[in-house]
Amino acid sequence: MPTRGMVAVRATYTVVAKRWRHGWELHIEGLGVTQSRNLADAEAMARDYIALDLDVPEDSFDVRVMPEVGDGIDELIKRIRGEIADAARAQSRAADSSRALVQKLKLLGLSGKDTAVVLGVTPQRVSQLARAGAKKAGAATAGRGRGTAATGGRATTGGTTAKTSRVSRSRVAKKTAAAKKPTAGRRTTRRYRRDEVHPPAV
Repeated sequence: MPTRGMVAVRATYTVVAKRWRHGWELHIEGLGVTQSRNLADAEAMARDYIALDLDVPEDSFDVRVMPEVGDGIDELIKRIRGEIADAARAQSRAADSSRALVQKLKLLGLSGKDTAVVLGVTPQRVSQLARAGAKKAGAATAGRGRGTAATGGRATTGGTTAKTSRVSRSRVAKKTAAAKKPTAGRRTTRRYRRDEVHPPAV
């Protein structure tokens, strides 16, 4: 069903897919029922039904298909899907750790083949991890470079350097202005000299 909040949010429609003899019945909560011959087409069929029923663009909302197989195994399916999601997250963390380790072993002088033996993977996998790690490190370096350029070529900690730089420039500007600004004595001297060269008319 659509998700509503204090601000405008993108609606999400839950579609319960139930088996029947010609394929799957798609029960769209709060709207109605349509059909699909297979689960692969279920989202597209539900999206088309919702768009026509509400007269909205097909890409203006999200659809979540929840299959119900029956025969008492739906809970098992739910548990296995959770385990698959957990495994995907664990695999992502392992890939991050592997990339970092490959970079460290490379700095120690290990070859790609030796690194493959250390990690228990193929040399091709080591090459993939090395390329991904180098790409990630390059992106991080580019980000730091943009930050340094914004502070005039100096790294800053809590804005201290930038603040100090502004104070220093302000002091220099004040000293320069003071040096250029003539003193009262100088102005008097110049006027006195002009009077000597060009005495006022009597």
